[in-house]
Amino acid sequence: MKSSDKELFISFWGSKYQMMREGVIERYLSYNVSKEEEMTWIEELLQSLYIRLQRNINDLNALHQMTYLIECHGMVEHAITNNYGKKPDTRNTYTGKSKDGMLQSFSLRGRQDKFV
Repeated sequence: MKSSDKELFISFWGSKYQMMREGVIERYLSYNVSKEEEMTWIEELLQSLYIRLQRNINDLNALHQMTYLIECHGMVEHAITNNYGKKPDTRNTYTGKSKDGMLQSFSLRGRQDKFV
């Protein structure tokens, strides 16, 4: 892994659409980054934003960035929801605990194969 592939991915919050708009998509695609590696980077971004929100619940910038990641990459589900009696899909799920001990979960599924 070259450091520039991750830096480029993170600078565009993983949005291949935004990379395309800025004319850097070909450079990014030339790195041949796997979907698994991209998902790891998205999880790292989510974790850092979640920590920022734990420190300051009024950090609207972190909240906006987290919302953008969720929208952009089709992430859904929070483990606390009852999911209408259905067993939650735990494939590609990040799970951690907050300061108050409540289980937190973000599911990484949906539109990740599209240019978004």
